[in-house]
Amino acid sequence: MDSPGIRQKITILCSTLVTGGAETVVRALALRLPGHGILPRVVCLREPGTIGEEIRNGGIEVRSGVSGGRLDAGAAVKLARILGEERDSVLLCLDHHDAIFLGVLASLMAGLKHRVLCVHSTALWTRKATFTFTDRMALPRFERVVALAENHARYLRDDGGIDGGRMVLIRNGVDTGKFRPERDAGVKASVRRELGIPPGDLVVTMAAAMRPEKNHIMLVDAAARLLP
Repeated sequence: MDSPGIRQKITILCSTLVTGGAETVVRALALRLPGHGILPRVVCLREPGTIGEEIRNGGIEVRSGVSGGRLDAGAAVKLARILGEERDSVLLCLDHHDAIFLGVLASLMAGLKHRVLCVHSTALWTRKATFTFTDRMALPRFERVVALAENHARYLRDDGGIDGGRMVLIRNGVDTGKFRPERDAGVKASVRRELGIPPGDLVVTMAAAMRPEKNHIMLVDAAARLLP
């Protein structure tokens, strides 16, 4: 089936796209949106990272090296110039702190009308604020703030001060072509042998970076309760 005509342009702004959960979602969006009539481009303030390069290799425009660091006074001007090339584009900003502030400032300078913030994290387990002072200055300029789950949205509203009327819930999707239950008993047994897992053992797992906000301790505690 031919891809439908392009109806909307979107600029995805981030700090960098190293390997991570949110970054993987960006890759899926960037590579699949054209099939839904949306033309994306990706702007990385710093280096594109592994996933940024994968997106570029997939035929999507990726711009990088916009900012030389936190003290780069000209970064907003450079970014505004890039955003101004497509004033009819929607700005989709990841919750990277430098991207939030610079994205709002540069988009206002460039005359973009629509801004959306996608939040993939919390500071619930680190006991730090989710949003910095500069983040909070920029937050009112986003038309919508995307959360990943009901509890996530509630947390962002209560801890982050996000107006519930601007909150949108979009759960992370799963690529069922890549991630699906293995039905072949022989393959399952082979994987267990490879990992040293006895045939009758219950397996509990989690895919996440080893960082405090992922709260692996909760998983360990929950797994321990399952043992009996």
